[in-house]
Amino acid sequence: MNQIATKANRNLDLLRRNLSGCDKPTKEVAYKRLVLPLLEHCQTIWDPHQKNNIDTLDKVERRAARFVNNDYSRQSSVSDMLNRLGWESLESRRLCTVYKETHGIIPSNISHLIQSNTQ
Repeated sequence: MNQIATKANRNLDLLRRNLSGCDKPTKEVAYKRLVLPLLEHCQTIWDPHQKNNIDTLDKVERRAARFVNNDYSRQSSVSDMLNRLGWESLESRRLCTVYKETHGIIPSNISHLIQSNTQ
């Protein structure tokens, strides 16, 4: 998981270097295409339950919020930035994906791990 978080941080650094002068919507799209899929993969596949693993992924998301808002001040609340952006937390996205997989809404890679009550 640390390797994926490192890759996500590198991608975010690449975006910071190359999109520093761009507007907020452009930065948000770039984040959602290059960084968020890596974080979602970690959340869904490895289901981090240890606090340090969850914190590692959340730190990347919080750095991304600062990048998109172009606000690196220590006095700024990252939680407020996340709320203003309307980003769903990684945890809630993971739970949504697991729900969809268990109810057959999307193809499941975990169906063999879940026992069905209908058997």
